[in-house]
Amino acid sequence: MVIRIEGRFAWIETRQQSACGSCSAADGCGTSALASLFERRARALRVPNDIGASVGQTVTLGLSEGGLVRAAFLVYMIPLLTMIGAGVAAGLMAPGNEGLTVLASLAGLGAGLLLVRRKGQRLEDDPRYQPVLLSIDS
Repeated sequence: MVIRIEGRFAWIETRQQSACGSCSAADGCGTSALASLFERRARALRVPNDIGASVGQTVTLGLSEGGLVRAAFLVYMIPLLTMIGAGVAAGLMAPGNEGLTVLASLAGLGAGLLLVRRKGQRLEDDPRYQPVLLSIDS
């Protein structure tokens, strides 16, 4: 929903929604129970208002498929690869020392998460990763 207009930009309030609870197995499903534990917070996004949306209107947002795939790779694969790489390196340097391998893997995971955070901050204003207004729903 559009909550504010600032020049050529619209501020959109988004709400996280889960598909959990909509199927017939929701009452006995562990995933549904887990999803209910997390708060669904509203978030505000600033997007170019190229379609002339007004305050109070419900709109549909979209992301480029390529940007979504690149972002998913960044968020999931970089920490995984740095964790595995650090664990393998520690295992090769100190064979048989499982404690060191575990610590190195955790350090690699932490380093990967820091890399993702830093890269995410640099890509924050990149238009390939920005949502766009697709249509006005109401």
